[in-house]
Amino acid sequence: MLKKTLVFSLFTGTLLLLVQCAGQEKNTPQEVKSSAKDEINNSVVGGWKTIAVSEKIEVLADYVFNEKNLKSSIKEISNAASQVVSGKNYRFHLLLENGEIWEVQIYVDLQQTKRITEFKQIAN
Repeated sequence: MLKKTLVFSLFTGTLLLLVQCAGQEKNTPQEVKSSAKDEINNSVVGGWKTIAVSEKIEVLADYVFNEKNLKSSIKEISNAASQVVSGKNYRFHLLLENGEIWEVQIYVDLQQTKRITEFKQIAN
């Protein structure tokens, strides 16, 4: 009796599995490739991603202003981007009131310690 119950349970389980698989939508190889390509384009590991000039970027710009003792105040922040590494890199341009434009890159580690890794003037 136990043997018959075990065989019946195995048969029923297999049948249910086959019914579930038959009811699932199948993707063609082209659809699978397209889906994988979209996923890669949306999240490139280690790649730079354009971001909005948020409060976080404004705080980082103020940090640069204070650390570099800039003589002219910040007029505009533009071209913000971020990159996920073991922490995060932020890159943006600072337009100062005197017309100077600076390209800035800041590394923020996992403990939120900031370090300016690039600071170069790109226009007067």
